[in-house]
Amino acid sequence: MAYSFVENTRFYPSTSSILSLYASVSTSLMLLRNVYHELVPKKLETFLVSKFLIFLSRRKSSPSYEPFIIDDPWDGLDCNNLIDAARFYLSSKIGPKNKIIRVGKFRGQKNVTAALVEGEKIVDVYEGIEITWQYAKQEKDDQSKNGKFYDKCYFELTFEDQYREKIFNGYLNHILDTSKAMTKGEKVLKLYTRSGGFWDSIDFRHPSTFDTLAMDHNLKKSIIDDIDRFLARKDYYKRIGKAWKRGYLLYGPPGTGKSSLIAAMANYLKFDVFDLELANITSDADLRNFCGEERIIVFTTNHKEVLEPALLRPGRMDMHVHMSYCTSEGFRVLVYNYLGIKEHKLLEEIDGLIQSAEATPASLAEELLKSDDPDVALGEVLNFLKQQ
Repeated sequence: MAYSFVENTRFYPSTSSILSLYASVSTSLMLLRNVYHELVPKKLETFLVSKFLIFLSRRKSSPSYEPFIIDDPWDGLDCNNLIDAARFYLSSKIGPKNKIIRVGKFRGQKNVTAALVEGEKIVDVYEGIEITWQYAKQEKDDQSKNGKFYDKCYFELTFEDQYREKIFNGYLNHILDTSKAMTKGEKVLKLYTRSGGFWDSIDFRHPSTFDTLAMDHNLKKSIIDDIDRFLARKDYYKRIGKAWKRGYLLYGPPGTGKSSLIAAMANYLKFDVFDLELANITSDADLRNFCGEERIIVFTTNHKEVLEPALLRPGRMDMHVHMSYCTSEGFRVLVYNYLGIKEHKLLEEIDGLIQSAEATPASLAEELLKSDDPDVALGEVLNFLKQQ
């Protein structure tokens, strides 16, 4: 068998043809390059190149987004406080941009509250990080203890995965702290009284504040400073191994404003009030209930001298406040509260009589209530002081 080989020049161009084509393409490219430089300014070229490089870098390392789930309840654990804090926190972030929201006002709240509906999203920013919140529900196949079906509600937080640690250690604590501060402003205070071994409560709406107390300015300031110092030292108390609580003893004649001072402290702190007579404490267990943290214990008495010395020691009663008879400065506060005036021709004479009279703020306030006319009301006070 013989084989013949025939050269096919159609598929193998000559060297001269290749060189000719190369020269033609090079000439065209040089021409295009010159035209490009004439038409495109150098600054525009630099801008376009930088944007293209940024685009390539983003395509190369596109961020991943991983969610956090905040739900309630956890199996075998107590309620998740973070989900309640998240609801309150988000209520201040919801606005007109959200197409559908839930609104309502519940017991114990002063204002209307807004909330997300299922599927609605909201974007929050923390230290430059965008966090997307979404409210969702998960259908449950099993039944609750009362035999009714229920849905599991939860929040889903989505953010760039590189910020995961900052969200966990910073943002979630920020939600708790912010919610706590917001709750204090919304909270309706309660007054608890003990009856038959149980605590009953009513809304505590006493109008007393430190501004309206008929007390000397320096005494009021010392109490406020002491409270502020106590509130700011939670970590300090923990470090020295001491329970974070503070005790005050208010003593003085009846009608000197002890109850009003307690109300002013409660309104200032946004703390609920538990009213308890010491005579009603029947066991050590009752007493230990008051030995927890984040509380202020206030004892009141008309006669300090009859109390046991052990009760008065620091650690139980840390600050003793003498509630004295009304002074000139305290009376000026009463006059402004009841009559809305700061000056009057009778005030100088009244100031002179108050120094020697043993008149309580309550008794002087009763005289001021007799008339809305400053001349008449202050005249009643003047006559009252002259009779003392």
